[in-house]
Amino acid sequence: GEYSDNTLYDNYNDIKIVSWLRALAKELSRKARTEKTDANRTVETANYNDLLKSCEYLKQDTKPRGFNGDKRKETAIARSKMRYLLLCLAIHIPRRAKVFYNMKLGRTLRKIGDKWHLTLWLPGDYKTFDTYGALTIPIQPEWLQELLEDWVSNLRPLFKPKHDFVFLCTDPKVTDGRRLSVGNLRTIVMTSVRRATNKACSTRDIRPIVVQEAKDQSFTDAQLDSLAYLMAHSRETQTRIYDKRNSEKKAMLALEGLDNLSKLSLNQADT
Repeated sequence: GEYSDNTLYDNYNDIKIVSWLRALAKELSRKARTEKTDANRTVETANYNDLLKSCEYLKQDTKPRGFNGDKRKETAIARSKMRYLLLCLAIHIPRRAKVFYNMKLGRTLRKIGDKWHLTLWLPGDYKTFDTYGALTIPIQPEWLQELLEDWVSNLRPLFKPKHDFVFLCTDPKVTDGRRLSVGNLRTIVMTSVRRATNKACSTRDIRPIVVQEAKDQSFTDAQLDSLAYLMAHSRETQTRIYDKRNSEKKAMLALEGLDNLSKLSLNQADT
């Protein structure tokens, strides 16, 4: 423009204030990545809405330009999109972390027709196989299908992986297309939730959070049965292990129901 020849200086680095602001943004970003959490500080555990906020945070991180305005590398954008996809998958298909970092093309992730399906079909694929048998779960909603298709067909090949594991290491220093590890997945979840909400969440927390939200939203028995099947455990386990609601929340539906019942009985007695 009038004050900057952007044909020579594409990122406007000839303007000193722009260069200074970008340097400051990089330093703040570095500190955010490396800062240590006070071990004595009690950190609140994330809830379902916090997980959704974290997904939105990761979605914003998929943009072609960084916070400081610099163009991002194609592989950097691809890694960001993979992080976003992984957290969305973990929320919409609340399986154990092992399912995601062990997911393989043609084995546990397959296309049936034109839709991606998560297929757990051999003994040993998950610990309750003997009870629940082979599970084939469609990936949904539709936008999640689109994210997965983009990753598998367009973005994953950028890293030239020499294996069939779906997800790859997100460390930018790793350039050999190495598979995603359990530690890497754990870091993605913990870091994204902390940055988005300043709350704590591990890969193990996601399943109880989903169950709690389902019960808070008064899922029917049929829906809770289906959720238990999707998560490959019993309704007893759903209640005993994954239902982390306090006693007041657990009893609230019954209390409200009894209150309505008593009002109905009194109204009938008055007529």
